Amino acid sequence: GLNLDFLLKGGSLLSGDFSVWIEGATVKGAVASLDLATGRGELTLLTNKFDLAGWQSLLTSFANYEMSGGAKVLMSLKGNLTQLREAEKMVNLTLEGVTILSREGRGIRDATLLLDASPLALRIKEARFMIGGSPVEIKTEIYDLKEHPRGTLEIISPGLDPFALLEHLKELSSSFFPSEKPFSWENVGVLMERFLPKPILWEDFILILRIEGEKLFLQDLKFRTLEGNLNFQGQIDRPPARASFSLDVQLDRIALARIFEGLEETQKILEGNLFFKGRFQGEGGTREEAARSLVGEGTLLIANGEWPGLDLVSPLKSLAPFHEVPLGASASTPFSDLRAGWNYKEGRFETDDLLIRSEDFWIEGKGNLSREGALNSRLEVYLSKFLTEQAFQSWQAGERTEGKQLGPVPFLLVGNLAAHLSPSCGAKSLFLPRGSRKQNDLFRLGPFLRSRTSPLHYRSHGQA
Repeated sequence: GLNLDFLLKGGSLLSGDFSVWIEGATVKGAVASLDLATGRGELTLLTNKFDLAGWQSLLTSFANYEMSGGAKVLMSLKGNLTQLREAEKMVNLTLEGVTILSREGRGIRDATLLLDASPLALRIKEARFMIGGSPVEIKTEIYDLKEHPRGTLEIISPGLDPFALLEHLKELSSSFFPSEKPFSWENVGVLMERFLPKPILWEDFILILRIEGEKLFLQDLKFRTLEGNLNFQGQIDRPPARASFSLDVQLDRIALARIFEGLEETQKILEGNLFFKGRFQGEGGTREEAARSLVGEGTLLIANGEWPGLDLVSPLKSLAPFHEVPLGASASTPFSDLRAGWNYKEGRFETDDLLIRSEDFWIEGKGNLSREGALNSRLEVYLSKFLTEQAFQSWQAGERTEGKQLGPVPFLLVGNLAAHLSPSCGAKSLFLPRGSRKQNDLFRLGPFLRSRTSPLHYRSHGQA
């Protein structure tokens, strides 16, 4: 039903009250000093607490959704009421137990919300809901929205399923935020599938964003997953001239074996506990400009791991001096730690202080790795003290090892990180030690015999 009580003054100024009943909601309105000639005036709307069931037939954005739960709205508009988008608005919205689901069952469940919005501020209090099976809580306070916005947005969840969340966000955004150039959720999904296993859970998830005018700060993004912790901080500065950004990344004890769970052995890249720390920065107003300008630096450590695709044994055995040295039959390289300082520029990670320590080898290297996984590296391999002694015994050498390690044997490592890598030896000739009883004197390893005192060398790389 519709009830009207208006008073017209001077033939152009309209004031009064009205009430209307729509799908279980009673809407009461008050019009103050509406100039019919210009359309300027004030309008206040207030509803009772009403059930959202059935409202999808009235709201085009929700046409393909089922809705339920309670809502209450208080809205005030001031300005040109014939151009509602331009009118100054104040909104107070309350939701209780609201569920909005698509035919596929995607959407939000059990939502509660207290929202206050005006030209001066936006406040969201007690916003809680379920999405993709994950409970989420949101808080925000942003002030001075028009001139110099400042405030914070906080999102908290005890556990997020990122893949389920992505599917729900993709569904909701296509309905609520239609656009000629929609956000590419597919690209996000491809990126996630490249680095994350299924299923996966982000536990103790916290995201805090802070805005100060043209600066957006990623104050904190942290969560636990893959048996470790991830932490990010960053900043985006969007002045009129040119945007710039920075991002600090810290990963602690990420179990790489979890990433490759369920894959064939040939598909596994690295195993171990990953510790990664870095800072990236760049500038540009588009994704392409940002990618071209991106630079970074940091450190990498993988502890108690294995490189399934790196075969050092086969190329060493192919060298005549090592034919009879008991190097084992492993086609992979287990290690106690792999560490490097790195720089990132022009789409590649570069290092000149790679160090890999294993039971059988001490490996030093330098090289680069592209974003696509193309690896180009030079390695210097030293045999362990035990294998050095075994080598000298097999050569029947008169020379004593005295705790030294045999090396370096140079290798060139080129290929894709995800593929099986068999390095090629960069030595033009290898020589056995003097005093060897081998008949072939062309092989003398004397020039490759150097002392390697592991603890001192370990500390020389700046490691604790």
